[in-house]
Amino acid sequence: MPRIAADELTESRVAALMEQAQAAVDAGWVPSEHLPANIFKFLEPLTIASGQGFYTTTMMILGALPALCNGATIQLWPGRPTPLMAIVLQVAAAQKGKSRLTALVEEAFDSCDDYLVQKAKEMVADYPGASPVVKTLSLQSFTFTEFFHRCSSEWQQVDWNTGDERNGLPHRIWLSSGFCLDEAYEFLEGLGMMGTSQKGEGGKTASLNASSLNRLIQAGSHKRGTRTGTSSTTSRPPPVNLSVCGNLHPSKAISMERQLQGNHVAACKERFIFCCDRSTPRHAELPADYISGDSAWTWLPLTPQQAVIFDWEAHLNRPAAFSLPEDQAPCNGYIGAPEGYPLKLPDGVLSRVRFPCSEHGVTTEWRISARWCQPNHIPAFQQGLQRAIDFFGRKPQLILPMTAGAQRLLLGEPNLVMSR
Repeated sequence: MPRIAADELTESRVAALMEQAQAAVDAGWVPSEHLPANIFKFLEPLTIASGQGFYTTTMMILGALPALCNGATIQLWPGRPTPLMAIVLQVAAAQKGKSRLTALVEEAFDSCDDYLVQKAKEMVADYPGASPVVKTLSLQSFTFTEFFHRCSSEWQQVDWNTGDERNGLPHRIWLSSGFCLDEAYEFLEGLGMMGTSQKGEGGKTASLNASSLNRLIQAGSHKRGTRTGTSSTTSRPPPVNLSVCGNLHPSKAISMERQLQGNHVAACKERFIFCCDRSTPRHAELPADYISGDSAWTWLPLTPQQAVIFDWEAHLNRPAAFSLPEDQAPCNGYIGAPEGYPLKLPDGVLSRVRFPCSEHGVTTEWRISARWCQPNHIPAFQQGLQRAIDFFGRKPQLILPMTAGAQRLLLGEPNLVMSR
């Protein structure tokens, strides 16, 4: 792509680039093959309810997991283990349901908050009337001073009612931080990755925030000064895991990626995972292979107001619109075919209409997918996450070994067959 100005990134050019990215996802991602069967089963209701693709759903949930792992590290290379870090940003056009995935991330962080509140209460069980205040794991808007302070082990995560006999309790009881950014522009501007700030020598200037973030991702700590000048625990405080999950629009993401705005260097940008996938309207047809105890379709009465919105006024209570005789005798309670006749909703989703007949006359029903009335997926989602939170709660700073297959994959071994 030739060098252009940011305002020359036209809508058609953005659409073409997004379609190329989507083609790569379609060609390289097969969730039923690439995900273990139990993970596929766990994620499928989330994709159905959110209307988002399997790839973005998987990546956003994976991005939230480091915040739930209580300082766990992974032994990637010989030497000191690497902290778990993930910065995942979903790129999708407006009104495509991006916020539904950030809402799932919020649910994950809320589950961890609930666990921490309960743990803090247990720690002061011998103090009648004690009511510790646990700060929430997730923030949407913040200064970078606060961001890095939360990513240090000195952050005062719990207020124990300072000044009394509980001062000896730890100020941080969970060594992970999470940030959920619905429209992550403020975060990216703070890193110098967006905006029109001046470029330095050689055309690039890494901001202080970006440099500190690079070290944080590499080591789980940073040298930048925060509100606590020295460590209050040990001379070498433990690393803190980090999850940043958010979304942004394609034009912003592409102009940032092509360095049409911002004054960042590759070392910061390469830390990010950008993901895109096909979204589905929440009233669209259920996948053909989705197993549900409910019918795949629901029939609803067509009201005059809906007929105007759908531009279906010509079909409201009028079988003649489908060349059916006005005096046709009903069959099984319907004028015409009980399965109805095809029509499209304003957004292009296929539907059908049919004409029930009763002593009150002929009415119209329209068909909508049962996707919208699936059972509430949030309790099962929270229950699954709670098992992970409980596990890491009992084992802070756990070192996770890599499997032999994962090590070979990391080293780029060809012809690798991963075991499920």
